[in-house]
Amino acid sequence: LAVNDILEAVRRSKELCDLLLTYAGHSRVELQPVSLATLVVETERLLRSNAPSRTTLELDVAPNVPDVLGDQTAMRQVIVNLIVNAFAAVSERGGRIRVRVRRDDPPREGALDFRIRERPTVLLEVEDDGVGMSPETLARIFDPFFTTKQDGHGFGLASVLGVARSHGGALAAASELGN
Repeated sequence: LAVNDILEAVRRSKELCDLLLTYAGHSRVELQPVSLATLVVETERLLRSNAPSRTTLELDVAPNVPDVLGDQTAMRQVIVNLIVNAFAAVSERGGRIRVRVRRDDPPREGALDFRIRERPTVLLEVEDDGVGMSPETLARIFDPFFTTKQDGHGFGLASVLGVARSHGGALAAASELGN
């Protein structure tokens, strides 16, 4: 049992190191067809048991979502990071988190857009009804090592940004205090 725990910790450490390299632009991602819809369903099942009490985790996966070219490990980590951040946003009072997957529309105004136009694109959206963020906090959420969590390391959303860049994706965030 202890050997399995050690092996799992090593695997997760390797994944984190790979994401650090991806964020820094020093790693090549292995792009292959990935069903983002399937990844979201599988990841949601794993994370549901860790959801804070009084928190509802809802999936809204459109039918016939096309596969995207991506690195499955990196994309799974993006899903985990986004949902874990949503858990943190609603943890004290509970709330609702909705994860949507569907064919992509043009990026929202102000999106960080790294998309490669020839590929089919899919929208992954994680929305929570937490207390929101100030404009100052929102402006820094993708900065490496920036965190508002007491036990956070500040690399979750920075790695999401790195993966979006390396995959030719787009990334947008919106929030208001009290919303």
